[in-house]
Amino acid sequence: MPYYMDFHIFDKVTVEEVKQAHMADQSVQSRLGVKYHQFWVNEELGTVFCLIEGPDAEACQQVHREAHGNVACNITEVKKGFYQQFMGREANLDHGMVLKPDGQLDTGQRYLLVVDLVYLTNITPLEDYQKLPNPSSPAVIISNVVREYGGNTIRNHWDDSKLGVFDSEEKALKGALEIKKLLSSLKETVSFKMGLSLGQPMSQNHGFFEAALRNAQMLNVVAEEGQLIVDFEIEKNAPGIQQATSDPEVRILSASQQTFLKSFFILIQKHLNDSSFSVNFMTSELGISRPQLYRRIVEITGRSANHFIRDIRLRKALSLLLENRYSVSEIAYEVGFGTPSYFTKRFQEKYGVAPSKIAG
Repeated sequence: MPYYMDFHIFDKVTVEEVKQAHMADQSVQSRLGVKYHQFWVNEELGTVFCLIEGPDAEACQQVHREAHGNVACNITEVKKGFYQQFMGREANLDHGMVLKPDGQLDTGQRYLLVVDLVYLTNITPLEDYQKLPNPSSPAVIISNVVREYGGNTIRNHWDDSKLGVFDSEEKALKGALEIKKLLSSLKETVSFKMGLSLGQPMSQNHGFFEAALRNAQMLNVVAEEGQLIVDFEIEKNAPGIQQATSDPEVRILSASQQTFLKSFFILIQKHLNDSSFSVNFMTSELGISRPQLYRRIVEITGRSANHFIRDIRLRKALSLLLENRYSVSEIAYEVGFGTPSYFTKRFQEKYGVAPSKIAG
C-alpha cells in the first residue's frame, strides 16, 4: 500500500495529547485498512506530522475523523525511499512519537544544504571541452562530509546541484563550513555557492519538503561565488551562529530580506520561460517602484534585477543541457531567451563554453 504524510497545525498542542490521539487512531485504523506508523511533534510551533500507510488519502483522513476529529489540513503521498532520505530509515519511537538517536524529541524539522558546482575552464578551442576534469571529485567530497556529520545526500530534482539533509543545526553548520573549506581549496577548477535553510516536511499549501527545498534553492541562487547564505530561521534557533561563522563569505539574510526575496523568486519561477518578462512587470506585481526594486535586489544579491534573473535562467539552462535530452534552441526558449543566438552568447560569457558543446 502507498505511504502518506499528513500535516496538522494547532494553536497549542502537547506531546501527551498527540500520543493519546495516536492511540485513538490505532484503535480504529484496522477496520479501514490503514496503519498509522509514527508522528513528529513540535510543541513550540504547534505542528504535527503523521506517517501513514493506507489504500488512499481519504481512508487515512477517515481514521482521524472517527478517532478524535482532528483531520489534517494537508495530506500527500510520499515514496518510501524518498521519504526515508529526508526523515531517516530507522526511527526511535516512543508510542509512535519519533525521537532522535540521543532520545530528544524529533520535531520533523530538517536543515537543507544546497551546493551548486560549476566547473571552470579556459580551454580553447571549445572542441576540447570534453577534456575537462571529471566532476565526481567535488561531489564525492560533499557526500563524504554530509555523511560524516550524520546527514544524507539526495538528488535535487530542481537542477543538478547537490543536496544534503541534516537533523540538527549544529551538524548542518559544521558540515556546511567543512564543505566550504574543502571546495575553496579547489578554486582553480571549480566555482561553488551554497544555501543552508531550515524547513519542515509539509505546510498547508505545499507537498513533501517542496517549500523547504525551494527556500534552500533560493538562498543558493542568491549566493555569490564561494559564498554560503544561511536562513535567518537558523540564526534564530542558534544565536551563536554569527560568532561561530566569522568567515566574511558566510551571510545571514534578515527576515525582511528573505520575505521579499521569496516573493521575487516565486515570480521569476512562474515566468521563467517568458522572454517578455520585464522589470516593469515585476514592480507592478510586487507593488514597489523601480528604484525600490533595484535597491533591494542589489542589497540582497549584489546584482541588478535583470542580471539576477539572467543568472537564474542560465543556471537552469545548464541543468537542462546536462540532461542531454533537449536541443540548444529548445532550452533557450524554455528558460526565456528570445533567440538561441542571444542565449548562446550569454551562456558562453558566463560559463566559458558554448552550450552546444555540453548538449553533445
